[in-house]
Amino acid sequence: YPDFAIPMDGRWIYLEHLGNLEDPKYARDWAIKKQKYAQAGILEGKNLICTREYNGCLNMQEVALKLIEFGIIDKL
Repeated sequence: YPDFAIPMDGRWIYLEHLGNLEDPKYARDWAIKKQKYAQAGILEGKNLICTREYNGCLNMQEVALKLIEFGIIDKL
């Protein structure tokens, strides 16, 4: 299941927060989940938003830009 599912204009936008990609098991599990998503037509950049942490920090500007790109928010 995704972290969040957002109904929008008759479709669903899925959001996954990838908070620990530095961990090899977490990264492998995510690769498997991403593959299953793709088989179901859920693709990053199309109807899947992925946020990532870098050195334990979430870049909120990057998150906001993705939300704008998908039309979930209007502006910063």
